[in-house]
Amino acid sequence: SSIYLDVIKDRYTMKADDPRRRKSQFVVDKILRETIFTLAPVLSFTAEEAYGYLPGNKKESVFLEEIPLAELADEEREFLKKWERLIDVREAVQKELENLRAEKTIGHSLDSSVSLYWENEPVLNEEFKNLESFFIVSGIKKTDKNEGMVKVEDINVWVSVGLAEGEKCPRCWKKRELKDYTEEIKGICETCYEAVK
Repeated sequence: SSIYLDVIKDRYTMKADDPRRRKSQFVVDKILRETIFTLAPVLSFTAEEAYGYLPGNKKESVFLEEIPLAELADEEREFLKKWERLIDVREAVQKELENLRAEKTIGHSLDSSVSLYWENEPVLNEEFKNLESFFIVSGIKKTDKNEGMVKVEDINVWVSVGLAEGEKCPRCWKKRELKDYTEEIKGICETCYEAVK
């Protein structure tokens, strides 16, 4: 859960109707509801109070809700296996980011960009467009050589982390090319402009 919440926290900068933002809102709402329902027998007063703040249609009491079951379908198990590979890569990236922080090269992970090289890792091809958010960095690119890169343990993936190019966007904090789009909208990146225009 800490990884998921860490990864999605910049989704509030997206357009209100962006599918990724809406999906994240749905998942966080589901997590909150099911956590409250599950904790009700143990933390009865806290669960009842939290239940009172939930928006939407509710029953008279949290104790009238069904406790959710945690049964995974085969496709969900496959999904989790796939994401274990990505989490291994993320941990290697985080380690490299910590090294840059220790050297005072970066202050925040959004000051950096990540280069990746991999062999036979289809999950990286599938999720490439999401890796920037998953690693919480300002840039991501695939290279065709692994020279000078760090190998991720037990899988054929190599990573390298460096300083990102561009200026810090005051809205999303990512390093980007900043532009003045209109009289009212100035000094932000293109992604943020698309969200606010």
